[in-house]
Amino acid sequence: MRKTWLGLGIVAAAFAASPVLAQDAAKTIQDGVYTIEQADRGAELIGESCALCHGNAMRGSPAGPSVMSGFFDKWGSKPLSDLYAYISTEMPLDNPGGLAPDDYVDITARILALAGAPEGTETLTSDETALSKITIADKAK
Repeated sequence: MRKTWLGLGIVAAAFAASPVLAQDAAKTIQDGVYTIEQADRGAELIGESCALCHGNAMRGSPAGPSVMSGFFDKWGSKPLSDLYAYISTEMPLDNPGGLAPDDYVDITARILALAGAPEGTETLTSDETALSKITIADKAK
């Protein structure tokens, strides 16, 4: 009986370390978590809803601060859900939370592109549980 439990323990440990179970492993924004199409749509939305305060490149204007200056200092090591939640509840200042969730995720994708994160083949989702599994990380670190 003792050998059976030991054998089961070894099999369980092997399964736990298996790459098949690691599919849900944490990602960073450097893993290509958005598509270029999303970032392009986000650029259009930024022009319509954000540029007045932040400029088209999100580098600031006389009316508002830069989003990109110190981006990784402010958001680095945090889950992407934090950035998305902030944008989708606080912006734009004249209509906080007034855009559709897909619009906010497209704007998030554009911000990631401006921050130098590579595009990928998977569409970024507005699901905050999924976004919480993606860490904002600078490629230099």
